[in-house]
Amino acid sequence: MSAPLGGIRVVELASFVAAPAAGALLADLGAEVIKVEVPWGEIYRHSLPRYAGYESEFGLAPHFQMDNRGKRSVALDLALPEAVAVLQRIVAGADVMLTNMLPARLEKYGVDPESLQRRHPELIVARLSGFGPVGPEADSPAFDYSTYWARTGLM
Repeated sequence: MSAPLGGIRVVELASFVAAPAAGALLADLGAEVIKVEVPWGEIYRHSLPRYAGYESEFGLAPHFQMDNRGKRSVALDLALPEAVAVLQRIVAGADVMLTNMLPARLEKYGVDPESLQRRHPELIVARLSGFGPVGPEADSPAFDYSTYWARTGLM
């Protein structure tokens, strides 16, 4: 039996929880997910405490492993024009780009939804945002605990 998303390539430009967890679910369903991260590794790899008695493969935080299972990864220093060119080639070969990167950064690297729609009209761009794609806080960073919980009154 073939996987439902077998043959689908997803490029993930994301960090921390929501978008990487979505990428893990796509990988669970058979998609080839390529995570793009900085050369020193996404901070989430190292930020969570280790659990007593739990030996983590490669010394990674267990939560990072959970949200990034089943993926391949590539390290790119996007401060370098050559790395941006590699990123654009990787995205050009994808069916889906999954991101929670801020709009200004996506635009800086030429992988914002508008630019991608012009160059690759068949590409699906899935962008997770803390405050939505438009509005006064569209470019603001967000994180589950500080944004959603506090704004909803749960904290």
